[in-house]
Order: sequence, then C-alpha cells, then structure tokens
Amino acid sequence: MEIKENLREILVKSAESDKIEYGRIFNAYIQAVQSAETVEGLIEEKKLFLYDLVHYLPMSPRNCYFCLLHTDCEYDIVNKCGYSKAHGNCYKEDSDYQKITDIMEKLEDKILEFYYKGELY
Repeated sequence: MEIKENLREILVKSAESDKIEYGRIFNAYIQAVQSAETVEGLIEEKKLFLYDLVHYLPMSPRNCYFCLLHTDCEYDIVNKCGYSKAHGNCYKEDSDYQKITDIMEKLEDKILEFYYKGELY
C-alpha cells in the first residue's frame, strides 16, 4: 500500500505537535526537580511526570494513518480499514487498539496509586 502524501503531512504535523507537548512535559518536570525542596517532593513530581508520559502517548485518531484515510466510516470501518482487518475495529472492546488503550489507562492508575503514596523518607 502506497502512502498518501497529504496524510503523511498530517501525521508529521501531529507528531510535531506531540513533540511540543512532550517537550512541555519534560520542561515542567525539569523545573519541578530544580525547585523541589524535599525528596518527597521529587518523588511526587516524578509520579506526575510518569503519568503524563503515558497519558499523552500518540494513540489518538489524529495519529493513525487509517483513521485519517477513512474519516467517513468511524463505526463501519471493518470493510475499509486495513488496520481494522488485522486488529479488529478500534471502536470495539476486543480490538487490539482498545486493549492497548485499556492497558495505558490501567498503567496511569497504577502509577498514581503505587509510585508514591505520601510516605516520608
């Protein structure tokens, strides 16, 4: 399958936008580390940093070649989408996409729950 150049351009713009967002996340973490006064403060900031890294992974339709290609068929995509044929309809619970995004959400929850619980060091 040949890449459509207009979609390549959209994906590049999306990636550039994501790069800016990740830069903002890293900059905020660096600033937090520089201004932290306690180890507990450092660990709390690291927890929030890790959460943001997972939360902003580029898994949205604006980052998907096939979603951009088939904007007209969100819920009736199975017959048109090459990704869907191999991985299931992304809008269905049993699709590989949903499995990945569910794991991302669980990881976010576990980071918030376990990384730092307010203990003193």
